[in-house]
Amino acid sequence: MSLFRGNRPILDLIQTDNDSRAVFEVDRKKRWVITFYTDNIDLLHNYLKSQDIKVGNISDEGIYGKFFTLEDLDGNLFDIWEHKDCQLNF
Repeated sequence: MSLFRGNRPILDLIQTDNDSRAVFEVDRKKRWVITFYTDNIDLLHNYLKSQDIKVGNISDEGIYGKFFTLEDLDGNLFDIWEHKDCQLNF
């Protein structure tokens, strides 16, 4: 399964029989290995919550932007980042 932006794939999901996760721990705290970028973090956060996706609270880090994490059904943890001064080129 692939997620596209325009005609370019930006995420490919491949099924495997291996029991591994896209997450690691530091001081017993789960950390993500993948960050997704968004132009509207509030809209995305509200949408994911409405779909019963496990999301953390939005953290506003000032000049570093806004962040939240989400966890999928397999326990993978992902970071979502919005930064108005960052231009993403695809």
